[in-house]
Amino acid sequence: MHFAPLQGSAAQAYLHTHGLPTEEFDTLVYVPAWERRDRPEYLVRTTGVIAALRVIGTRSALVLAGLVALFPAVLRDTAYRVIGRWRYRVFGPWRPRPLPRVEWSAQFLD
Repeated sequence: MHFAPLQGSAAQAYLHTHGLPTEEFDTLVYVPAWERRDRPEYLVRTTGVIAALRVIGTRSALVLAGLVALFPAVLRDTAYRVIGRWRYRVFGPWRPRPLPRVEWSAQFLD
């Protein structure tokens, strides 16, 4: 699995190519196969979260994916938006931190 900030050049190119918003950064866009990024195969918000958890494949990730999937997408996505609004109030602003393992940096696209 690879990660890219939506503001970065790789994600911006993908968003632009597939007609997705390029200035709204309040969601998650999951691309199941980055090597086939020319195809419009993506999942957003909690549907993307569920797919990513399934790819992670650990027991706890699969259980969490199963629990989240029990709820209709409308409810999941509403909760996603509410959590997104409150996360800075609860956890504070994002601060860059070094990765615990240097080799993890290869997982990040610009």
